[in-house]
Amino acid sequence: MYLKIDYLNFRKLENPDIRNTSLHQEFNALRLVMRWAELNDLVGKNDLPDYPTLKKEDNRRTFFRPDEYKSLLKTSRSRFQEKEVSEETRFLRERLHWWIVFMVGCGLRVSEAQHLKFGDIKEFTKNNIKQLEIAVREGKTGSRLVVSENSSYQAIIKLKQLYLKNGVRIDKSTNVFQTNTFSKSLNNLLEECDLKTDDRLNKKRDGKSFRQTYISWEIIKNKRNLHWIAKNCGNSIEVIQKNYANNLTQEDFFSEKINAIPIV
Repeated sequence: MYLKIDYLNFRKLENPDIRNTSLHQEFNALRLVMRWAELNDLVGKNDLPDYPTLKKEDNRRTFFRPDEYKSLLKTSRSRFQEKEVSEETRFLRERLHWWIVFMVGCGLRVSEAQHLKFGDIKEFTKNNIKQLEIAVREGKTGSRLVVSENSSYQAIIKLKQLYLKNGVRIDKSTNVFQTNTFSKSLNNLLEECDLKTDDRLNKKRDGKSFRQTYISWEIIKNKRNLHWIAKNCGNSIEVIQKNYANNLTQEDFFSEKINAIPIV
């Protein structure tokens, strides 16, 4: 006697956030197992399950256009300069501000920034512009060296000043951002400046949107090829092409100079 279950419903009840791409891989594995069982006379043809057709997911990524990013930074700046809130709140808000600037300038994953230590960061100068070389040691796709924009360098300088002002000791082993998550404070900021939803895609923005902004801007600036961008971000060229380059529309190729956005 066989117990019939709806595997798709079972997995979505177990994990409501599971993506269709993951389910597709699981169904492929199940097909192989059941095919092997059939070839070895362990099951008959009538025992083979029907596999549902999964809806193709919208793989377009949320990112910030320059005007949206400027609005975000302006609101963030005003929040950490408020006199009516406590010193601790101002500290937390300013730390979030420099985390945002840092992320948009280097494209690290949220988890990679979470594990970053000051000893993983080196400064260098190219064409009289200060940049960072960031050693990612616990990345999703392994270890790599990341080259940042000048804005990430400026963010680290400001963050160090903030820490010294508030008595936070810094050495090579010190965690750069001193927190496991910015989710709550970031959501509050995005809600306050009405940028929680990317209206072009009707998708919610979160911490991943800053990495996605970095990648999208690199493609739009067209100063570096996809191979360089993929290597710097710890992705394959295929992922960059499929999830970013192919989904940018003509209106995304704005003429505004991204490097002219004030960060301080």
